Amino acid sequence: MRTKKLLAALACLSLSVLTVSGNAADLPRRAWLGAQISPAENGIEIGATLPGGTAEAAGVEAGDVITHFNGSEIADFQEFIKVLSDTKVDSTVKIVVLRDGSEVALEAPAKPRGMESSDEFEIIYDAVDVNGDLFRCILTKPEGEGPFPTIYYIQGYNCATIDWWAAGPDHPITSFLYNLTRQGYATFRIEKRGMGDSEGDPCSEMGLNEEILGFQAGLAAVKQYDFVDTDRLFVFGHSMGGIVGPAIAANADVSGLILYGTGGKTWMEYNIENNRRQMTLGGTDYVDQDEHVRLLHKFDAAYFVHKMAPNEIKERYPELSEYVDQTFEDPTHMFGRHYTFWQEVYDADTVRNLRDAATPVLALWGESDFVSTRSDHEFAAEVVNFYHPGKGEFQVVDNSD
Repeated sequence: MRTKKLLAALACLSLSVLTVSGNAADLPRRAWLGAQISPAENGIEIGATLPGGTAEAAGVEAGDVITHFNGSEIADFQEFIKVLSDTKVDSTVKIVVLRDGSEVALEAPAKPRGMESSDEFEIIYDAVDVNGDLFRCILTKPEGEGPFPTIYYIQGYNCATIDWWAAGPDHPITSFLYNLTRQGYATFRIEKRGMGDSEGDPCSEMGLNEEILGFQAGLAAVKQYDFVDTDRLFVFGHSMGGIVGPAIAANADVSGLILYGTGGKTWMEYNIENNRRQMTLGGTDYVDQDEHVRLLHKFDAAYFVHKMAPNEIKERYPELSEYVDQTFEDPTHMFGRHYTFWQEVYDADTVRNLRDAATPVLALWGESDFVSTRSDHEFAAEVVNFYHPGKGEFQVVDNSD
């Protein structure tokens, strides 16, 4: 029955009183740029501005490139996130943009982020102390006193907020979590370091092991709410969360793990299989595929096994220079994370963690998913059943990516 309810929530799309408790009063809302952004050669490019944001108030336009923000020259994406995170709400923000080849100076009061809300259930903004820094957490609570079965949602790898108020109620993850709450589940999620309102240096400079510590603190925190049924507390690991989930469950008591759109084997196996599958879907010639995979084997060995930095790889293996330049957005970052993050992902011992967690595992794979593999999810269920017969289950989610 629980599986059916979970799948029903995954299939639904939907909508969203605010309370503050614990450390939340000590963690104010951060300033909100209110724009779609992407790295540019000489700053940060604006794709579109959003209503109510600082960018709109300052007169920033789509196509502008932010070159300076509050007196700081913006050299890269990570630096911009850091400068933005230090901006106080209602302070005067000074922005220099490049527009049609000319510099334009703009300014406006920094606008605060909004908050998720619902007239169907309670949404709680709180904070968790993680080694001296406060991390934002958000809970949804059904009507009534409870205690309620609870889903602890763990997000994917990217450095982005999980406070999706600006996207509205149809954001796929809030839609999923809100539907679970309508069906009687409380939900919990926690920001990564430096994301949303969370304190600390940018997430982009954090390794996986440090990131896991934040999620462990979140697991300890969610158990303290009187409306959470700790005997029915489930961890839902989405994407990279499917690697984090078993890691925190191996050292804590949870009622079950749900893995969705993730990996179960080593990251090197995933990387090779994922590349070949996506090249096949893209119509790449099979001989060309094979040549690319052979390069990947050499790169993966240098990067994951021997822990070489990108520039070291290029120096040692000149034939990999083009691939490294295409894969890393700068000398130290790939997909918005420091290169050491992915090396720690390779070192993650997911099989051992699934064994040590000793808890039921539901591995879900979307039938249209081209980022994760069916075999990884089947493998996770097989591992669990090998060590704990009958506790591993694999299911395909129809019409889902």
